Amino acid sequence: MTRFLVLVLLIALPHIACATDALTLACETCHGSAQAPSGMPSFFAMDEVQIAAQLRAYRDGALGGTAMPRIAAGLSDSQINALAKYFSHTAP
Repeated sequence: MTRFLVLVLLIALPHIACATDALTLACETCHGSAQAPSGMPSFFAMDEVQIAAQLRAYRDGALGGTAMPRIAAGLSDSQINALAKYFSHTAP
């Protein structure tokens, strides 16, 4: 099931125009929400600059991983900024 979700995200995420709700839902699928954390690293304690820097590092190949570099590759700067703003203002 997890592989299927990652595959769906890899296909769909680059085609989502800046729909922050859909993007945040995609993130929360693996990382959990503020109300229901998961076993993945949480970004709810990070500030906006940290979140944006991490996402750009995954997108630009500076950080490795299995899913995140592929998912982040489809994010524009405006989408990264929107995600960073949303998650930095969402209380854990």
